[in-house]
Parts: sequence; structure tokens; C-alpha cells
Amino acid sequence: MIKAYVNNIFTHDGQSTVKEFGAEIMKDQAIIASVPQLMVIAGYHGDMQGNWDHDFDADEMADTQKIAEKFGNAKIEWVKGPGMTDEAIKLAFGRGNVFFTWCDSDKKIRSVMDIK
Repeated sequence: MIKAYVNNIFTHDGQSTVKEFGAEIMKDQAIIASVPQLMVIAGYHGDMQGNWDHDFDADEMADTQKIAEKFGNAKIEWVKGPGMTDEAIKLAFGRGNVFFTWCDSDKKIRSVMDIK
């Protein structure tokens, strides 16, 4: 499930494949497409706590790129293991207009940003 916070911050709550997540994104396409200069963090899967688990393989990267092509407002920032640092998360969160897409990123973002 995609969760939205103030300042156009989006997270992913739960575990899924890239293709399953793509279907979730399309349900919220209008909202996501309306965000100017959306930075999309992609490139790895998170564990149940939202920490880096493993990088995307070539097919997953290609699938992600196909999804992104439907959003002219979005730019992918590819991140690989060990995943985003807490400092990088804080900077991106503070900037706004960001979509943290990895599995259970919502748990990681809530932990790093101390959101109850």
C-alpha cells in the first residue's frame, strides 16, 4: 500500500514484487503524477523493517523504468545496497516531493523521522 504524508512524501507499506507495486502505483497515478519534480528512490528491496535486503535484478530495473515512463514529473534516483542512509532519508524527506519505493519503506521512514 502507498502512504502519503505532507509535502508530497510517499512511502510503500508492505512487501511486493516490482510488478505488484507497479499496479499499486497506477491506482494512485493521478495523485503521484501531480507532484512537480518528484524524486523516486528505487533500486532495492527492503526487509520487513524497511532496511536494505537486496538490490533489484536487471528485469526489475527494466520494469521500474517502464513504470516511471508513465510519469513525466518523476525522476528515478537509483540506490543500491546498503540502501539509503538515515542522513540521506532525512535530506530527501526535508526536501519533499519524494517517493521512497522500497518494500516497507514506510517503517524505515517513520523510524528515521520519528513519526508516530
